Amino acid sequence: MHTLNELISVLSEPAVHLRDTSARATHTCKICSGPARWFRNALSEFEYRVSAICQDCQDKYFRTT
Repeated sequence: MHTLNELISVLSEPAVHLRDTSARATHTCKICSGPARWFRNALSEFEYRVSAICQDCQDKYFRTT
């Protein structure tokens, strides 16, 4: 639950919200600004298309194992 609250907090930051369009255009992450060019599977790639969050940040905030 801690990471979910942290993710909500991060996504609420105005700077993160403003980076969304730019991140999608440059294939970067709107949270960490790192590259978003590889994904573990099709679901992770779909998540990027929805959220503009890279695989590393997806792992940090979404993985349960």
